[in-house]
Amino acid sequence: MEPWFIILLVLIMGGVISFIFLNMFSAKDVSMGKGKIMKIVLVILSIIALVVGIDFYAQSKSAIHQILAFMSFVISAITFSGAGIIAAIDSLKEEALNTVQQTDEPSEEF
Repeated sequence: MEPWFIILLVLIMGGVISFIFLNMFSAKDVSMGKGKIMKIVLVILSIIALVVGIDFYAQSKSAIHQILAFMSFVISAITFSGAGIIAAIDSLKEEALNTVQQTDEPSEEF
């Protein structure tokens, strides 16, 4: 198989898996929530892209193969940083919800 075809196949499979996971589970049904599921999917895609990039670079015979390998490394870095962004947003959301819940509780002073 051609290396560009493998990259395209991995990206398409990742998009399909993400779409299925996000539509199959809702935050009400599963305690994980959509953000954590998406974070897991992005980390898995990052690892797959990293392994594919290492394989392409190890088997490179010309400059185009090295370019495809580094494109896989970039895809891996982007998906991993996306997982980090989702984790940061989830922690901010939980912190904001905890703050709102603490301020909504009635005080005993009145």
